[in-house]
Amino acid sequence: MIQFNSARAVESESVRQSIGQVVEDIVTLGGLQGQLFQSDAREIMGRIVQPLAVLAAGTLLFLAMVPVSLLAIAQCLIAIGIPPAAAYGLVAVTSLIAASGMAAWAWRRLHQLPPAFTRSREELIQNVSWIKAAVRRLAARPEHHRGDGRNPPDY
Repeated sequence: MIQFNSARAVESESVRQSIGQVVEDIVTLGGLQGQLFQSDAREIMGRIVQPLAVLAAGTLLFLAMVPVSLLAIAQCLIAIGIPPAAAYGLVAVTSLIAASGMAAWAWRRLHQLPPAFTRSREELIQNVSWIKAAVRRLAARPEHHRGDGRNPPDY
């Protein structure tokens, strides 16, 4: 009977150590997953700042088209006597082309970005698979008859 209790104690300690190791690995993976998420977030922010700034500048230029056109008309009429319709048209078309070009460039750049957090997502999927496998391995250990006083079977 003493041999039985000793074997059970050794097995119990082994299970505790295995569970402790799995929990430690899960905590480590969680920390690494958090670091990868932060890295991906910084990378995404670095990629979208310039296209968004150009998009904002293009939008502001487009919105500023009306007062610039009015000032250009006034200056043109004073300086060289261009007819008002031609001056309005020239400034409006030029501003529209510039704003459209800037917006198109920014739009293309934003659509060329890879999906956000791809590395984090892939790593998380691998980590969850590893955790499931580790838990399955622990759960698959042979169960011994509990409380019936028999020695565990030899496997």
